[in-house]
Amino acid sequence: MPIYQQKKNGKMTYMVVATTKINGKQFYKKRRGINSIARAKRIEIELRLFLEQLKQNPERYTFRTWSQKCLKNMALQFKNSTIQGYSGNLNKWILPYIGDYYLDEISSSMVHNLIFEHVQGISMQAKQGILKHLKRFFELAIDEGLISKNPAKVIKLKVPEA
Repeated sequence: MPIYQQKKNGKMTYMVVATTKINGKQFYKKRRGINSIARAKRIEIELRLFLEQLKQNPERYTFRTWSQKCLKNMALQFKNSTIQGYSGNLNKWILPYIGDYYLDEISSSMVHNLIFEHVQGISMQAKQGILKHLKRFFELAIDEGLISKNPAKVIKLKVPEA
Protein backbone atom coordinates (compact mmCIF):
# COMPACT_ATOMS: atom_id res chain seq x y z
CA MET A 1 0.00 0.00 0.00
CA PRO A 2 2.06 2.80 -1.33
CA ILE A 3 2.74 6.35 -0.34
CA TYR A 4 2.99 8.69 -3.31
CA GLN A 5 4.85 12.01 -3.42
CA GLN A 6 3.16 14.95 -5.12
CA LYS A 7 4.54 18.38 -5.77
CA LYS A 8 1.86 21.05 -5.54
CA ASN A 9 2.67 24.77 -5.82
CA GLY A 10 6.33 24.03 -5.10
CA LYS A 11 5.40 22.19 -1.90
CA MET A 12 5.87 18.45 -1.38
CA THR A 13 2.73 16.58 -0.22
CA TYR A 14 1.99 12.88 0.12
CA MET A 15 -0.92 10.64 -0.82
CA VAL A 16 -1.57 7.29 0.90
CA VAL A 17 -3.48 4.49 -0.87
CA ALA A 18 -4.80 1.30 0.75
CA THR A 19 -6.73 -1.49 -1.03
CA THR A 20 -8.12 -4.90 -0.14
CA LYS A 21 -10.62 -7.45 -1.47
CA ILE A 22 -13.65 -8.41 0.60
CA ASN A 23 -16.03 -11.06 -0.77
CA GLY A 24 -14.53 -10.62 -4.22
CA LYS A 25 -15.06 -6.85 -4.28
CA GLN A 26 -12.19 -4.36 -4.25
CA PHE A 27 -12.23 -1.74 -1.46
CA TYR A 28 -10.10 1.35 -1.88
CA LYS A 29 -9.24 4.13 0.58
CA LYS A 30 -6.90 7.06 0.10
CA ARG A 31 -5.87 10.26 1.83
CA ARG A 32 -4.30 13.26 0.10
CA GLY A 33 -2.53 16.44 1.09
CA ILE A 34 -0.41 15.00 3.89
CA ASN A 35 2.48 17.28 4.81
CA SER A 36 5.10 14.86 6.17
CA ILE A 37 6.28 11.35 5.44
CA ALA A 38 5.96 10.39 9.11
CA ARG A 39 2.31 11.45 9.17
CA ALA A 40 1.75 9.58 5.88
CA LYS A 41 3.12 6.39 7.45
CA ARG A 42 0.78 6.78 10.45
CA ILE A 43 -2.19 7.31 8.14
CA GLU A 44 -1.17 4.27 6.10
CA ILE A 45 -1.31 2.15 9.27
CA GLU A 46 -4.71 3.62 10.18
CA LEU A 47 -6.10 2.82 6.72
CA ARG A 48 -4.74 -0.72 6.86
CA LEU A 49 -6.34 -1.27 10.27
CA PHE A 50 -9.65 0.14 9.03
CA LEU A 51 -9.68 -2.16 6.00
CA GLU A 52 -8.67 -5.14 8.15
CA GLN A 53 -11.58 -4.44 10.53
CA LEU A 54 -13.90 -4.17 7.55
CA LYS A 55 -12.60 -7.51 6.30
CA GLN A 56 -13.03 -9.21 9.68
CA ASN A 57 -16.49 -7.80 10.41
CA PRO A 58 -18.28 -7.05 7.16
CA GLU A 59 -21.85 -5.83 7.44
CA ARG A 60 -24.30 -8.71 7.54
CA TYR A 61 -27.95 -8.19 6.81
CA THR A 62 -30.85 -10.55 7.13
CA PHE A 63 -32.98 -10.63 4.02
CA ARG A 64 -35.72 -8.82 5.96
CA THR A 65 -33.51 -5.85 6.94
CA TRP A 66 -31.84 -5.73 3.52
CA SER A 67 -35.15 -5.70 1.67
CA GLN A 68 -36.45 -2.85 3.86
CA LYS A 69 -33.31 -0.84 3.16
CA CYS A 70 -33.67 -1.52 -0.57
CA LEU A 71 -37.31 -0.45 -0.57
CA LYS A 72 -36.37 2.87 1.05
CA ASN A 73 -33.75 3.45 -1.66
CA MET A 74 -36.11 2.34 -4.45
CA ALA A 75 -38.77 4.76 -3.23
CA LEU A 76 -36.54 7.58 -4.47
CA GLN A 77 -36.60 6.39 -8.07
CA PHE A 78 -39.75 4.28 -8.58
CA LYS A 79 -43.45 5.09 -8.41
CA ASN A 80 -45.35 4.39 -5.22
CA SER A 81 -47.37 1.66 -6.96
CA THR A 82 -44.14 -0.19 -7.86
CA ILE A 83 -42.96 -0.04 -4.26
CA GLN A 84 -46.33 -1.35 -3.07
CA GLY A 85 -46.01 -4.29 -5.49
CA TYR A 86 -42.57 -5.14 -4.13
CA SER A 87 -43.75 -4.74 -0.56
CA GLY A 88 -46.81 -6.93 -1.11
CA ASN A 89 -44.78 -9.77 -2.61
CA LEU A 90 -42.20 -9.45 0.16
CA ASN A 91 -44.66 -9.56 3.03
CA LYS A 92 -46.88 -12.30 1.65
CA TRP A 93 -44.44 -14.73 0.03
CA ILE A 94 -40.75 -14.00 0.54
CA LEU A 95 -40.21 -12.79 4.11
CA PRO A 96 -42.11 -15.62 5.86
CA TYR A 97 -39.83 -18.14 4.13
CA ILE A 98 -36.35 -16.55 3.92
CA GLY A 99 -36.70 -13.27 5.82
CA ASP A 100 -34.68 -14.32 8.86
CA TYR A 101 -31.70 -15.76 6.96
CA TYR A 102 -28.57 -13.72 6.38
CA LEU A 103 -27.98 -12.78 2.74
CA ASP A 104 -24.85 -14.92 2.48
CA GLU A 105 -26.72 -17.95 3.87
CA ILE A 106 -29.43 -17.99 1.20
CA SER A 107 -28.74 -20.60 -1.47
CA SER A 108 -30.14 -21.26 -4.93
CA SER A 109 -31.97 -24.30 -3.61
CA MET A 110 -33.75 -22.14 -1.01
CA VAL A 111 -34.88 -19.75 -3.74
CA HIS A 112 -35.98 -22.72 -5.87
CA ASN A 113 -38.02 -24.14 -2.98
CA LEU A 114 -39.57 -20.74 -2.35
CA ILE A 115 -40.69 -20.29 -5.96
CA PHE A 116 -41.78 -23.85 -6.79
CA GLU A 117 -42.99 -25.24 -3.45
CA HIS A 118 -43.76 -22.46 -0.99
CA VAL A 119 -45.54 -20.09 -3.40
CA GLN A 120 -48.77 -21.92 -4.27
CA GLY A 121 -52.12 -20.95 -5.70
CA ILE A 122 -50.94 -18.11 -7.96
CA SER A 123 -50.26 -17.87 -11.67
CA MET A 124 -46.89 -18.51 -13.31
CA GLN A 125 -46.71 -14.82 -14.24
CA ALA A 126 -47.04 -13.88 -10.58
CA LYS A 127 -44.33 -16.40 -9.65
CA GLN A 128 -42.13 -14.87 -12.34
CA GLY A 129 -42.70 -11.44 -10.80
CA ILE A 130 -41.65 -12.71 -7.37
CA LEU A 131 -38.52 -14.24 -8.88
CA LYS A 132 -37.75 -10.96 -10.66
CA HIS A 133 -38.05 -9.06 -7.36
CA LEU A 134 -35.74 -11.54 -5.63
CA LYS A 135 -33.16 -11.19 -8.40
CA ARG A 136 -33.24 -7.40 -8.07
CA PHE A 137 -32.73 -7.49 -4.26
CA PHE A 138 -29.77 -9.86 -4.63
CA GLU A 139 -28.24 -7.76 -7.45
CA LEU A 140 -28.38 -4.72 -5.18
CA ALA A 141 -26.62 -6.74 -2.46
CA ILE A 142 -23.90 -7.70 -4.95
CA ASP A 143 -23.48 -4.05 -5.93
CA GLU A 144 -22.97 -3.18 -2.25
CA GLY A 145 -20.41 -5.98 -1.84
CA LEU A 146 -22.48 -7.89 0.71
CA ILE A 147 -22.57 -11.13 -1.30
CA SER A 148 -20.48 -12.42 -4.18
CA LYS A 149 -23.13 -14.15 -6.34
CA ASN A 150 -26.85 -13.98 -6.96
CA PRO A 151 -28.55 -17.20 -5.73
CA ALA A 152 -31.71 -16.40 -7.71
CA LYS A 153 -29.92 -15.92 -11.04
CA VAL A 154 -29.77 -19.63 -11.92
CA ILE A 155 -33.50 -20.14 -11.35
CA LYS A 156 -35.48 -20.12 -14.61
CA LEU A 157 -39.25 -20.11 -14.84
CA LYS A 158 -41.04 -20.92 -18.07
CA VAL A 159 -44.31 -19.11 -18.41
CA PRO A 160 -46.73 -20.65 -20.91
CA GLU A 161 -48.12 -18.30 -23.53
CA ALA A 162 -51.72 -17.25 -23.10
